[in-house]
Amino acid sequence: MANQKTIDKVNKLLAGHCYAPLREAAEAWLKQVGADGEQEATARMIPLLKEGVATVQEMIDLFGSDEGKAKFGEELAGQIYAHAQTLLSQGETYCDCDACKIARGILSDLEG
Repeated sequence: MANQKTIDKVNKLLAGHCYAPLREAAEAWLKQVGADGEQEATARMIPLLKEGVATVQEMIDLFGSDEGKAKFGEELAGQIYAHAQTLLSQGETYCDCDACKIARGILSDLEG
């Protein structure tokens, strides 16, 4: 059974920005905690958590692209691109936004 720390992280993830398939899986997981379906709900949520965590290279690719600039605006895309370059220079692998950090924490808890 999931511990309260993990439940709190999932609730925090849901309180912020979370893409729809992950939101649905996380809500379903919360309903199954302590029930017979918890293991199955966990198995459904893990790949979505992994998919939702951006790497620094993915950030660079998206926010440095014409598509990213069109979607997020030149200024914001430029700021995030510059931040991703800084993360890369520091040897970081993953995005450091709150959603990605929370998702990685949940993964760590669930995959042990």
